[in-house]
Order: sequence, then C-alpha cells, then structure tokens
Amino acid sequence: MPIDSLTLFYAAVFLAGLLGIEGIYLFFFRTRKSGNLEANRRLRLQQKNPDGREVLEELRKEVRGGGGIGGYLDTKIAAAGKSYSVSRLLVIMSMVGFGVFLFLAIILPVPPLYSLIIGAMSGVGFPLLSLHMKAKGRVRKFSEQLPDALDTMARSLRAGHPFTAAMNLASEDLADPMGTELGIVVDEMTYGLELNTALENLRTRVRLQDLDYMVVAITIQHETGGNLAEVLANLSRVIRDRFRMFQKIRALSAEGRLSAWVISVLPFFVGAVIHLINPSYFGAYLGDPTFHKLLLGGLFGIMLGAFVMFRMVNFRF
Repeated sequence: MPIDSLTLFYAAVFLAGLLGIEGIYLFFFRTRKSGNLEANRRLRLQQKNPDGREVLEELRKEVRGGGGIGGYLDTKIAAAGKSYSVSRLLVIMSMVGFGVFLFLAIILPVPPLYSLIIGAMSGVGFPLLSLHMKAKGRVRKFSEQLPDALDTMARSLRAGHPFTAAMNLASEDLADPMGTELGIVVDEMTYGLELNTALENLRTRVRLQDLDYMVVAITIQHETGGNLAEVLANLSRVIRDRFRMFQKIRALSAEGRLSAWVISVLPFFVGAVIHLINPSYFGAYLGDPTFHKLLLGGLFGIMLGAFVMFRMVNFRF
C-alpha cells in the first residue's frame, strides 16, 4: 500500500514531538532509580543500607512524588507499585502513540490528522490507564492483607509487646504493599513522629475505607486506653466478613461485567475482521464527512453504554 508524503510528514512531526518532550524532561527533571520490587521493598533497602533514616527518606520520596507533570506521573508510578523512572514511562507513551499512529495512517488507512490525534490520545491514555488499573490492584491487595496485619498485631499485643513492636512484626511478616507501608509508619514513629501523625500519613498514601477504621480505632485506644488487641481482632473479623460478601457480589455480577466487555469490544473486533477480509469494504466511506460524524456518534454510544453497564454491576457497600 503506497504511503504519501503527507502521512510521512505527520509521522515525523509526531515522533519528533514525543521525543522532544522526553528530552526536555530528562534535561530539567530528576529520574528515579529503576529496579524490580521484591516481596518487601523496605527490607531489601535495609539490607543494602543500614542507615534507617536514609531508607525512610528513600521510601518517602517514592510515595510522595514532586510537583508539576513530572510529579504527577511519579505519583502515578508509585501508586501502581512500580519503581521505574518517569523517562521510561515517557518512552512507553511515545512507542504506544507512534505505533497507533502508524497502524491507523498506513494499515487502515485513516486520514493523517485523525491518526495523529488518536495516536497522541492513545499514547497518553493507555499507559496511564494501565497504571491506574495496577494502582487499584495494589489497593485491593492491601485490603486483602489488612486482616492478616490486624491479626498479627493483635497476637503480638496479647503476647505483651508494645504497639510499635507489634506493627514492626507485621511489617516484616507481610509482603508488599502492606509490609512497606507499615514499615514506613514504624520508621516515622522511630524517628520522632507522633503515632497519630504517622497513621494519618498512611491514610494519605493509601485511600481505603477499611484502613480508616483501623486508624480511628488505634487513635482512640491510644488516647483513651483499653484492650487494643481485642479491638484489632474484632475489626479483622468485620473486614473479613465484608471482603467475603464483596467476593460473593463479584461472583453474582460476573455475567453482567462479561456482557459489558463483550458488547463494548465486539464492534471494534467485527470492524477489524471485515477490513481484513475485504479491505475495500469501508474504502468508499472513509473520506465522507458524514461517515466520520456517524463513526464518532457510534463511538460515543459505545462508551456511554459501557459506562452505564459497568456502573450497574459495580456495587459499593
């Protein structure tokens, strides 16, 4: 299939713009050290560096991000539990956007200007959507680990250990994200922060309703006294029951979620198959402005229908 000069020009401009943005970021902003997260990142850092204060500052830097666009992307990466740099994320965005642009402009083909717009939106949207989904998975895993952490702290308190030692034991026994997050709380208390402040910092890093219950319970018991071990054990049982109910609801609504995915993806799949079988099927309509309007209307309808269906099967309690 011949490629006209206008398509090549748009491709060159698109690639140059993405690489230019990446180069500006690398020149003016910091990058984060790369490396794969292991079961408990805090313990791995402590093995490499015996200075606990430096380890705490490194973990704080990873979870709080900075300012501007770089800080926003840094925060997204940290929330997803990843440790690669923002520059690597920009490279991924560039590759995704350029790949979508080439696919639309050369293989389909779609007019270069539309391909450029869709490619740019895809290059930014798909990686951020992936990070968002991984961040949700990390919060979900934190929620699953929370009852185990509460049980560990309750048993340690019954054995006569102070609360800081009980939380430190839970941070060492559990994998990430729970292990590192509790470890940050322990380190902050070790180096001078009040318990209430350290727990509020934890609530800021992890947005989870069950965690709010834990923080409120610990704060009240710390100020008024009482049997904290029993409170934590009861809270663990309540959270387990809620999680069991949540899993039952997900099982009952699985058919609705699957239907939403099928209905949303099926038009694109059928269109791609038709184009592969008969490339000239849509050829007479691609240059028609009315077809473009109908296509945008169809895309809007698909997105609206998917949103409604997913909202119908997304139960919150």
